[in-house]
Amino acid sequence: MLKRLCLYSFSLIISVSAWATSDTSDASFKAYQSGEFIKAREIALQGTTASSYTVACRAGLVIGGYFEQGETAVKSLHQATEHCLQAYKLDPHNLTTRISLAAAIGIEGRRTASVAKAKISKELIANTLVRYPNNPTALTAMASWYHEVAKAGFLARRVLGASYQKAESYFERSVLLKTIAIPEMFEAAKFYASGKRKNKKKSLELLTRLLSKQPTGAFDRIIQDQALGLHQALMDNDKRRIKHLVKTQKAFAGIKHWKAIPKYDLPDFENGNFQYSQIQ
Repeated sequence: MLKRLCLYSFSLIISVSAWATSDTSDASFKAYQSGEFIKAREIALQGTTASSYTVACRAGLVIGGYFEQGETAVKSLHQATEHCLQAYKLDPHNLTTRISLAAAIGIEGRRTASVAKAKISKELIANTLVRYPNNPTALTAMASWYHEVAKAGFLARRVLGASYQKAESYFERSVLLKTIAIPEMFEAAKFYASGKRKNKKKSLELLTRLLSKQPTGAFDRIIQDQALGLHQALMDNDKRRIKHLVKTQKAFAGIKHWKAIPKYDLPDFENGNFQYSQIQ
């Protein structure tokens, strides 16, 4: 019965505001910001630092999540997960690395209906919030985790302890922060768009805000392009279109159907032996 769980995957909610300052002068980061994601990954993999592996991970997630389909996308996901793990071993407390790794593991969990991977992803996010309790990226990641698992149904909520109320509490905290960026705002807007009419008003307000913001890079522009469609659907009160966009406007949207490739194993995490899984 647990195999029926459709586990979570939030959009890749890392914006320039979440990257360490030392990353922003790197050639790979500049390529990432300009939208040259393949080039960014190639340059990043020439290095062996936590920062370089994190850029490679992020670029791979965007490439697989937004520009590839099927087996090719899954391979990019697995490569990105490996790069995130390399970064994590070198710098386990970096916020960008933690949230990127949580996203990668969560996406693979959705593909393989793995309860273990959903729990690992949640632990990574929750422990990040211990160190960064008022960070909009971490708060939005936690909100998105609760939202996606709650949508999977009663069994998922029971087994994994998720609820719409918990999701809303984290979204409410994140949207009040001045430092909230375009990707995080879009996650909150999608949550409110799928709620009651009063929440759809909140969604429109957030979409209007994020569409008026100056994008910090190419990924922000990808999110703004998606937000335009949802904004119009809400303006038209097109319920079918709203439902479709909320469901599909995320990275690796079709990944639960791409099962031909074997699962990516995380034996150390899944056995509870990975020493970096806790904030120290």
